[in-house]
Amino acid sequence: MNPTRVQVLFFLLFCLPSKLLAKSEEYPGRIPDELESDGGHILGTGMGGMSAISGQNSVKSNPAMLVFEKQYQLSAGYHWPTFGREFYQAGIVDSKTSSIAAGVTYTSFVDEYKTNEPIPVERRRQHYYDSPLKNRVSLGFGQAFSNFAAGLGVQVVNRVENEEDAKRGVTFGFGLAALLNPALRFGLSVENAGNKKVRDIAPLTYRGGLAYTLLNGNLTAHLDYRQRQRVKQELLIVEDDYLVEFDGKSGFERLGILSCSVRIQDLLRVLGGYGVEIGGRRSTLSGGLALVNQSFSLSYLLSKPYLDEEPIHQAVNLAVQLNM
Repeated sequence: MNPTRVQVLFFLLFCLPSKLLAKSEEYPGRIPDELESDGGHILGTGMGGMSAISGQNSVKSNPAMLVFEKQYQLSAGYHWPTFGREFYQAGIVDSKTSSIAAGVTYTSFVDEYKTNEPIPVERRRQHYYDSPLKNRVSLGFGQAFSNFAAGLGVQVVNRVENEEDAKRGVTFGFGLAALLNPALRFGLSVENAGNKKVRDIAPLTYRGGLAYTLLNGNLTAHLDYRQRQRVKQELLIVEDDYLVEFDGKSGFERLGILSCSVRIQDLLRVLGGYGVEIGGRRSTLSGGLALVNQSFSLSYLLSKPYLDEEPIHQAVNLAVQLNM
């Protein structure tokens, strides 16, 4: 490998994130886990690898990536979040039967969100850091153009009944992905543009990422940057039986994510990711194992979305490839 390329890669993956870290105002709350769950096994990379992972994982984060694997895939996943109700996700991706790749994911919850009855003191933290959502439908479309691809995303979110906020909203997204050379790929995306009415359940998010392939494709290393609009759960914090207001502007969370995927014996894939908030307190750690072959993949994923807290987000996901 070219020594200059090695030096540049090392700087991007290890030196640049540490140089960007600078102390700034801290936010006391946390984001609901469902808002950071895109489906598939991307949870195992800490939501990194947006320029490397295709399929259901990319419908929300970067629909342009749908075109990079020719497949007809059905998938389903179940999540045990750190706070709030358990939820599930199902999806279909077709990048095989047409020149335009398409995917849809559906997210919903096992239990109803309580709005009209008193919440016991011991349950208020669990309730407050839940996602106040009935369901979420995400659509993605991608088209290849020579050595790059463009994508369009649409989300329809249905909120629980609330007199103050809109019950339903539609947002839009865009994505680009390109091969710089056979080993290096980059991606850019915007999620939830036009979200003014539903920003707390569909925060505006900007992403950029690089993915580098090593060892004949058995190892991919990813460096991602994510800038996400903060939601109200990050601006208020639950203490015992009441909410403490945080006197500050909502702003954006800026997160740098370093992740990788290692393939072992063409069957087992090991995933890992570490994220650090630029100018803030948050750090994340994720991992997962996936059994993968030409017909299916089955993954078990773990994530600590806040390393300074004990709860762990767990998920399982099954994807089946169909011959069309």
